[in-house]
Amino acid sequence: MSTVAYLDNNATTLMPEVVAQEMTKWVNQGNPSASYASAKRCQEMMREFREFIAGAAKCPTDQFAIIFTSGATESNNMIVRGVIERARRVRGFASTCNEFHIVASAVEHKSILLLLEDCARAIPEMHLTIVNPDASGHVQVADFARALRPSTCLAICMHGNNETGAINDIIAIGRAVKKYSARIFFHSDIVQTFGKIPLDLSRALVDGASISFHKLHGPPGVGAAILRRTMMDGIPPLLYGTQSFGLRGGTENIIGIGTALAAARMTLAHQSQTITRELSLKSRIVARLAERAPVVALSDYRDTKTKMELQMVIIGDRTFADASRYLPGTIMIAVAKHVGPAACNALIKEKLEAARVIVSVGSACNTANKEHSHVLRAMEVPTLVMDGAIRVSMCGYTSESEVDRFVDGFLVEAKRQYDTARK
Repeated sequence: MSTVAYLDNNATTLMPEVVAQEMTKWVNQGNPSASYASAKRCQEMMREFREFIAGAAKCPTDQFAIIFTSGATESNNMIVRGVIERARRVRGFASTCNEFHIVASAVEHKSILLLLEDCARAIPEMHLTIVNPDASGHVQVADFARALRPSTCLAICMHGNNETGAINDIIAIGRAVKKYSARIFFHSDIVQTFGKIPLDLSRALVDGASISFHKLHGPPGVGAAILRRTMMDGIPPLLYGTQSFGLRGGTENIIGIGTALAAARMTLAHQSQTITRELSLKSRIVARLAERAPVVALSDYRDTKTKMELQMVIIGDRTFADASRYLPGTIMIAVAKHVGPAACNALIKEKLEAARVIVSVGSACNTANKEHSHVLRAMEVPTLVMDGAIRVSMCGYTSESEVDRFVDGFLVEAKRQYDTARK
């Protein structure tokens, strides 16, 4: 039986044995809040981890509090809900009236969008503006800035999108937010970029950020929330207790945190080599597809009136291989079939899995409650393209043979669906 070609690293990464072995170091260390020797080792490890995060994301610990959480979903909820609750409690925090306003991009993770939708329904004084990306998947600075109001208290824009790989210019967006008003809290989900590409949260004027370490070959259930100290006042705790600056009570998950530190150190040590490798693999995928089928960027596909009967569409623009524009290890490719019914990504995924190739779909073409990816809908991607979309996400361990297996399996099923439609 062939080994698995794992190409779903944006969902979670696999843990190398050397990282898994790190777990045993932190078993039976006692309560990290205690004063005995093993507890102090735990405290020192967490201090080292905070300094490591601060160095990697350029958010010095004298200016930012770094709180360990169960993952980015918790971090996002803790920060976003906390700022909303503060705006409700503190009269006139954002303006001279009781109303307050929030701006968020349409490509945020569901942990943010679902929270915002629920709060907008439940809180009459809260107003919400959602900013769509452009056709390439990027949130434009001018569009985001236009959405700001005098009553805006929170602005949210993720750094790298988990579906399309589009990297938003959070430095320019953050500066536009703070130019409008220094009182606006600027939050960014950096789950897909921390450890994968260079980061500078200080230059981006970010006040809050979220990380998940299972995206960096660490264990699931460990993340971090980053908060600018000068913007923390009035934010209520997610969980009451004495740990984590009083914002997230509860005994820290020492086994997970210690393991996550080992994984993050290992990943960051090879960041530049991994970027180079991933870009090479991405180009290899496109080149091998192009040898056997027409390949076009979505931007060009939209502009072409005459469509071929079968095309492979890269969700993005021609800069898909530019690591400053798209995550180096992420590419979303769609089968655009212009004969018969639209291509079905669920069937493509199923056939790939049968061949032990693991990829992802934003939403399956044949789900009972059919709802396309909120990211692709916000980009106004044609339905015919959305139905055939597959995401490939790589890591530093991905091999050429794995991406070759993907291309072979992807094309076989795409052409099978095409041939069936032609009969």
